[in-house]
Amino acid sequence: CDCVGILKERNVDVEHRFPEHSAARNKKKSTRSQPPGIPEICKKSLTTCPCTGGMELFMFGKNFLKDTRVVFQHTASESPWEEAVQPDKEFLQQGGGGGVSSRIRPEGEEDVS
Repeated sequence: CDCVGILKERNVDVEHRFPEHSAARNKKKSTRSQPPGIPEICKKSLTTCPCTGGMELFMFGKNFLKDTRVVFQHTASESPWEEAVQPDKEFLQQGGGGGVSSRIRPEGEEDVS
């Protein structure tokens, strides 16, 4: 039977069998990664929105993670309002040049004039 196979070996196994050839490659390799910085918003699509909400907000920036939350708040009135929402996962782009999309929820009291 003529059988041909390909054997794929890990580098560590090869270096263990031939230590004299791996001396040049014994430099310590960095296995750590730098943690991402704090999220930074560089540009957003809206600056105001009616109390009824319903509009789409797009934000572009850096260091958005998969568990990023968008917090809407209004603290200038007698009854402060705050609500956190999860961004649309379809439009969440992580990393250096990321983006977030979220639908704005109605504010607590919609009859505010």
